[in-house]
Amino acid sequence: MLALCTTDMFAQQTERWIVSAGDSILNYSFGGTRIKQILPNQNWEVWEITSEEKQHILSLGAHVIRLTEPDMRFFATGLPNDPLLDDQWFHDNKGQSGGTVDIDIESERAWDLETGDGSAVIGVLDSGIDWNHPDLIDNIWQNLAEDFDNDGSVLEWNGSRWIFDPDDVNGIDDDGNGYADDFIGWDFVNGDNDPMDDHESGHGTHVAGLIAASGDNGIGVSGVAWNAKLMGLKILNETGGGYASDAIAALDYAFNMGAQLSNNSWGGGLASQLLDAKITEAGQAGHTFVAAAGNNFGNNNDVAPLYPASYPHENVISVAASDHHDEPASFSNIGANSVDLFAPGVGMLSTLPNDSYGFYSGTSMAAPVVTGALALLISQQQNLNPQAIKDRLFQSLDPVPAFSMLSKSGGRLNVFKLLHSNCDAIAYFSLDNLYLCEDEDIDIPNLSSNALGYKWYIDGVLVSTDENPGVKLPDNEGNVEIRLEAQGTNCTDTYTIVAELQPDPNLPDMDTVHCGPFVVMESPYKSPLYSYFWYDRYYNLVGFEESLMINEEGWYKLKIVYGCGEKDSEWFNVDLNEGCVWPGDANADGEVNMTDYLLTGLIDTETGPARPWPSTEWQAQSATPWYANFPGLNPLGNQVNYMHADGDGDGVIEIEEDSEVIRKNYSKQIFPEQTAQGQADIFLNMGSQVMIVGDTTDFTVDLDNIPPYLIEDVAGIAVRLEYDMPLSKPLTFDFSNTWFWDAAETDSFIVHNEGNRQVDVGLFRKGGFPQQIAGTFLKGKIIVIIDDIGNYNEIAEQAFFSISITGATIIKTDGTLLPLNQISSVSSVATQTLTIEIPHNSRQMHPLDEFGINVFPNPGAEKLKIELKEPSEKFVEVEVYGLDARVHWKYKKELFYSKDYFIFDLPDLIPGYYWVKFRDEKQQYLKTIVIE
Repeated sequence: MLALCTTDMFAQQTERWIVSAGDSILNYSFGGTRIKQILPNQNWEVWEITSEEKQHILSLGAHVIRLTEPDMRFFATGLPNDPLLDDQWFHDNKGQSGGTVDIDIESERAWDLETGDGSAVIGVLDSGIDWNHPDLIDNIWQNLAEDFDNDGSVLEWNGSRWIFDPDDVNGIDDDGNGYADDFIGWDFVNGDNDPMDDHESGHGTHVAGLIAASGDNGIGVSGVAWNAKLMGLKILNETGGGYASDAIAALDYAFNMGAQLSNNSWGGGLASQLLDAKITEAGQAGHTFVAAAGNNFGNNNDVAPLYPASYPHENVISVAASDHHDEPASFSNIGANSVDLFAPGVGMLSTLPNDSYGFYSGTSMAAPVVTGALALLISQQQNLNPQAIKDRLFQSLDPVPAFSMLSKSGGRLNVFKLLHSNCDAIAYFSLDNLYLCEDEDIDIPNLSSNALGYKWYIDGVLVSTDENPGVKLPDNEGNVEIRLEAQGTNCTDTYTIVAELQPDPNLPDMDTVHCGPFVVMESPYKSPLYSYFWYDRYYNLVGFEESLMINEEGWYKLKIVYGCGEKDSEWFNVDLNEGCVWPGDANADGEVNMTDYLLTGLIDTETGPARPWPSTEWQAQSATPWYANFPGLNPLGNQVNYMHADGDGDGVIEIEEDSEVIRKNYSKQIFPEQTAQGQADIFLNMGSQVMIVGDTTDFTVDLDNIPPYLIEDVAGIAVRLEYDMPLSKPLTFDFSNTWFWDAAETDSFIVHNEGNRQVDVGLFRKGGFPQQIAGTFLKGKIIVIIDDIGNYNEIAEQAFFSISITGATIIKTDGTLLPLNQISSVSSVATQTLTIEIPHNSRQMHPLDEFGINVFPNPGAEKLKIELKEPSEKFVEVEVYGLDARVHWKYKKELFYSKDYFIFDLPDLIPGYYWVKFRDEKQQYLKTIVIE
């Protein structure tokens, strides 16, 4: 590093700059002080430099420093005013603040249509959020990928306040996003995981409450979206100042962590190329960026832009502030081309830190009102892209003459219209209940506005043109569509409700003969509005759920009580015939799964009478009862009889042969629902956090924290693994050198369900396992090839692969099943999808498969096979390229108009991803292969 010396009694003034170098900036000597890295795992850095050092950086040239720009400083745009109002007038203006009646965003009518849900996540880029506020805590976004103890929450109540769950605080970046323990967002100002609002006036907390203070909770105020999730991203310090570098990092975090919207009530300074590019990237990811237009007392943003509101992107929505008379706020910026719309921003009541509330004014308050409205729209229609969101917003605004030359739209936000089409008439009605009765007469209250006429349709059939009709519902079960068309001056608005007609449950004959120790009887009609009552022959109530497990023979009856009446079934008889089996169902619970494999291992080599007509098909078969029953009950409560474990019916229980019957009849529901009892922990550990395409990545599954008494009689272990990428090559497993495995005494059972990206692994140790040993019991290998990710010509620089444990059980030698705690069960790696450049050739490159050439096997090892389906006239040449773009192997053979089949001995290539280029005198072709 260069040392700058001066005899001046004062140090030179420094500037903050964002710079980027090809490798690491630390490798170059240009002076200055490194402040931070903007984004994890990227090379954008913030440096504090003098003017002389700045000139030295610029002199290094673009081959060293690719881009430099000042780290622009900005400030919160909303300034608090003294209290003006005693409630939130903008939701429903009744003149309570001295304003004009009905000059509001019509929130109350909109809430009849949508109140929002957790599917809408909003990144609040501001001074932080007082996330302990009782009116905000229920809507604070939680990053459950950092939920280390898997209890479904990263927050915990300690008796006086909410804190981060101590069992989740581990200082580890569990989700691999570059931020450790980022439970509810991130503080980019202080570089920690607590985005608490320390602004002197609580700016960020006020903004958050306008967006999504909990509605209908009996506390304080209501945000526009009652239940949307607030992601705290602190970029402003206690005085309201911040830097572009923090905004860039925060926006990157927001859309990469799933936020569809961000609220940006800040601005100032010049444009930032990097922030401009990041907003563009956010838009490509489907993220909408709502920004405050600024509080420069009428500044025209068309002439003097204010950023970030003035970035000209379709995913940017710039919001000016209006008052309770539909007049522009005196402090608000304007712009016929650069400001999109107005929204209430004067005398806005919202949340403040320390469980308090207060009134602020500013475009900082107008922007979150729009953000909350868009959160409702996303909750209603979750597939809208930023362009569609902006179009819907513009179509739904209330036109205001005072705004016509001051904004692009000339309108003010109307949330109710936002959830409807663009028409002067608004069709709307409501039903007290979405579960209706067949053949019922109902009156429908019409709540439409500005309509000149009405048409009512039932399942597409016109039934009335009255304003408030009485209609008759169809005499059939299922859904019924009620549609209202409201005619405007030159348009028609439509509103539709789909209700469910409760079926008339004429219960059929339910007599049954079951091949097993119990039968589960299901109600043929199910509805959340039904009540179920099961009776035995003495009218004793024996169940009140949709289904009933019956383990005693006899007569039973079902009564269903529902909103339209009640129905009784006829008496039905249950006959439990235990002298039959279903092949593969070792415990006779009606399900063939991994438990059956483990139970079969427990009674391996037991013998009894063979079945008279044995078959392995999934059907009931007669069997002679065996001489003994399995001792004890498993946690499912089903007695296990030896004869059920004899899958092939030959009279001998053989784990190798009978497990194949289990495999044949294996179902999709593998692990029964069970509650972990704390006896042992199970871990999944990935061997590497970076996976090169075509390389083999190892992982292990381990047991830990096993009490001595528990491990002494463990006979088997079953685990389910799920992964999130469609692998061309299934997961492979190796049990050697693990504490559980013994080649002579151990059996394994693996079932792949590639469609659901699942694999189930069962291990059984004959005779149990007496030693007190824990650790790795399962080893696995993963290979990801380019075809698993997508078109290799369109791939990104990296993709992410994750694998997790979703079910795990051990079985003791007495047949007891014990589920395992799943600790650290989700593991992810970044899959490096690197490509290489094939040496330039003027002839077009084609995929091999399109031109009658096969290259196999793939993945391959020692040999490469090539088959020509069409003749080549003169020669064939084959080259194998590695990721380093070098030719690792080359072969050429002269031909005379012939087809051929070649087997090549490959050199000792390092396992990984390669390209094969094949050419003859006419064409050249390209193929990707993996070498194991």
